[in-house]
Amino acid sequence: ITKNFLVMQKLPPETTSSMHADFAAGKSAELETLTGTVVRRAASHGIQLEVYSKMYRILSAIA
Repeated sequence: ITKNFLVMQKLPPETTSSMHADFAAGKSAELETLTGTVVRRAASHGIQLEVYSKMYRILSAIA
């Protein structure tokens, strides 16, 4: 965690995530790949991801 934090501190302030870049470009493919897949696979195994699922629903609605 510390190593990652130190790397992140060196990035320019305008750096954004790839998911944010997708949203800004009107794309949602990464949302489905990274978040939707996790939600669906967890559900198929009877695992509830309440917060993650809620985040996915909100982001899907605005994507």
